[in-house]
Amino acid sequence: MATCQKCGTETSDNEKYCLKCGEQMDNGRSYLIVNIITIAAIIIGFIMPFVFIFALIPAVYLYTRPVNSVKQRGKLYIIVTLLLFVIMLIVWSFIDHLI
Repeated sequence: MATCQKCGTETSDNEKYCLKCGEQMDNGRSYLIVNIITIAAIIIGFIMPFVFIFALIPAVYLYTRPVNSVKQRGKLYIIVTLLLFVIMLIVWSFIDHLI
């Protein structure tokens, strides 16, 4: 529980503002660090899809080869790349809850 410095009301640690007087709560979290992490998450979120697209190019190339062992390796690379892409989307969608 956090205590408002202005009116003394106790609120939960998740509250940004006091429920009684509206004063901004100091929960010990550095908002600068949170902002830097959020900006980094946004940048990574915009860059990573392009990285995964470029990773799919050689995987699709391998998959289109006539040799069966190479084709299987290409299929494996495609599956791994798509799974990592889905994991990245899940993490990126919940980044606000992780911070």
